[in-house]
Amino acid sequence: MSAIKDGCLIPEQLFENDIQKAVSPLCWSHVMFIYSECVNSFDRHGRFVIGYFFDKWVRRIKDTSIIVKDGRTQQYMQELLTFQSGSPIQNSDVPEKRGECRLGYSTPDEIYQTASDGILLHITENEEEDMNAIKKLIVFLVIFVCCNICVSNVHATWSNDPSVNNAICTAAGGQLFPTIISDGSGGAIITWVDDRNGISDIYAQRISAGGVCLWTANGVAICTAAGGQSSPNITSDGSGGAIITWLDYRNGNSDIYAQRISAGGVCQWTANGMAICTAAGGQSSPNITSDGNGGAIITWLDDRNGNDDIYAQRISAGGGVQWTANGVAICTAANDKTHMAVISDGSGGAIITWSDYRSSSSNDIYAQRISAGGGVQWMKNGVAICTATNAQVFPTIISDGSGGAIITWQDNRNGSANADIYVQRISAGGGVQWTANGTAICTAAGDQVFPTIASDGSGGAIITWQDNRSGSANADIYAQRISASGMVQWTTNGVTICTAAAGQPFPTIISDSSGGAIITWLDYRNGNSDIYAQRISAGGVGQWTANGVAISTATGVQSSPDITSDGSSGAIITWYDGRNGNWDIYAQRINANGTLTPVVVTPTPDIKANGQDGQITVSSGTPVSISISLAPGNQNGQLADWWLAASTPWGWYSLDSNGWTPGINLLAQYPLFGFSPVNIFNSVLPFGVYAFYFGVDMSPNGILDSPLYYDFVQVSVGN
Repeated sequence: MSAIKDGCLIPEQLFENDIQKAVSPLCWSHVMFIYSECVNSFDRHGRFVIGYFFDKWVRRIKDTSIIVKDGRTQQYMQELLTFQSGSPIQNSDVPEKRGECRLGYSTPDEIYQTASDGILLHITENEEEDMNAIKKLIVFLVIFVCCNICVSNVHATWSNDPSVNNAICTAAGGQLFPTIISDGSGGAIITWVDDRNGISDIYAQRISAGGVCLWTANGVAICTAAGGQSSPNITSDGSGGAIITWLDYRNGNSDIYAQRISAGGVCQWTANGMAICTAAGGQSSPNITSDGNGGAIITWLDDRNGNDDIYAQRISAGGGVQWTANGVAICTAANDKTHMAVISDGSGGAIITWSDYRSSSSNDIYAQRISAGGGVQWMKNGVAICTATNAQVFPTIISDGSGGAIITWQDNRNGSANADIYVQRISAGGGVQWTANGTAICTAAGDQVFPTIASDGSGGAIITWQDNRSGSANADIYAQRISASGMVQWTTNGVTICTAAAGQPFPTIISDSSGGAIITWLDYRNGNSDIYAQRISAGGVGQWTANGVAISTATGVQSSPDITSDGSSGAIITWYDGRNGNWDIYAQRINANGTLTPVVVTPTPDIKANGQDGQITVSSGTPVSISISLAPGNQNGQLADWWLAASTPWGWYSLDSNGWTPGINLLAQYPLFGFSPVNIFNSVLPFGVYAFYFGVDMSPNGILDSPLYYDFVQVSVGN
């Protein structure tokens, strides 16, 4: 494949040549690719493509200039890499941990833009000197990028003390109302309202499975526009990052904006967010769900027509709005709508539910489905879920796993002063599946309020709520499971989750991935508000300490807990916290067994020959391809020594910053991160027996020692 001029894009690929022996294989997967059409590595007609992994470091502007686009590396890279097409590379001292290297020995004939905004250098003078410089530059950039992944505290871990916990943000001012989603790797991404700048902004932080804050200390700014922002909500982007939406006052009234942040903590769209809706009047209460394709569907309340109506918009992974400008109308029926919730329909669209006052006598529950293309799928202005007498409010929703949804709500049909909990399932086609106006979950004495819901993984659901059957001054937590066919599964009116002294309000819930659920709540048993949690099995049996495990009992007030799965049948819980005299954001992981003790999930290096583990035999002349990958367990972000070595008929060789060198030498020292298989060798081997080893050790001292985690593959080459 040859380089193409005049703006044509050059795909980033690896080619079989001696360069593969000269650079770290980790570079190829995580920082840059090397492209060569050389007869040998240092042929006078060599071409090299540097394709940057780290969020558009460089871009070709106006045919000649290359400038840095990422703010965190902008100052450094501007000093390091400033090119003019057809002009010599300027002498630049490159700061390295070991010595320095100098660029300035050649003249690039041409500079091209690559497929992901990298650069192509066509070098025609003194290639060997330039290769050495480029090798060192590559190694430096690998270390630079990987170390920046974990700038907060690479040695941090989850607290095992409920009076301590893990600080997410303790910046000046107040931080409030956190929401949380899984990062897909056992950790979480948290967003919140932040007053550090004297006005409400939106910030976010990622915390690893091991309890390491992975982004800038105290969080990455998502939006700091004028006017103030509030009410953030978050969903996964499916790639280890997130999409966040919020209420925004930069234009004088309340609008809806959104931003995507990568797994590395870099905002992906327009600074301070993409406008989702800036229609006349006010927009409020944004909600969000994934579209299953790297983007999101956002819904909100909208009073452009004089009432609070429901609108929605889809935004792509690239930040482009997909439907009608300022949103598609979901419901514009008479009077106001409130308490809206949304989930994915599993086909690129969404199902939305809300409390609806169109009857002018009391609130009812309605729902609507919108397709991936932005077309409403059910009856205009929504399908009635419940129109029983008196008020139905606070609906929450989960997928039924079949394109439909299960919706639960607070219901006053049995008396305006006697709230109960009901539930209904609606099919993908918009047909209600269970008893008309819903199946009773709890009709016990006193009020049952604020239901939340999680899937049971079998087409049914587990519902939890705040329960006043023992008196309004002593709110407790109860739960019930309902099957896919609408039959309650546990004790009538629910099983006890917590009946400790004082009150336990505002439960939230997630699935435990085993048919049960994990529930967290505010708890006043100790005199001020703390955070507790309980796991309940598929059979309705509490799994942890009676009345719950203490998540946070720090001094001061803890409030507004939110919860996500840790991917291992445990959970990560976040809240805002007054222990330091103002409001901060904290988090805590709880294991599947109900302990806070950090569970070490060890790293798993993997190395394969021709896609196989163990031992393989090939005949002479058959190419051998060696690939490596790493699953960091819950040690993501922990500093480690990295090793890549081969036992050959001529002795031991290791891959390091100088290429393959004799002996067993350190490849690099930087934090662990996961990556998919990447090829490190593809060539014919002479007759003999070879063993390739890839490992990491968790004592980052440059010495091969324990704890060491490694894998190896043996290759026998016959005559």
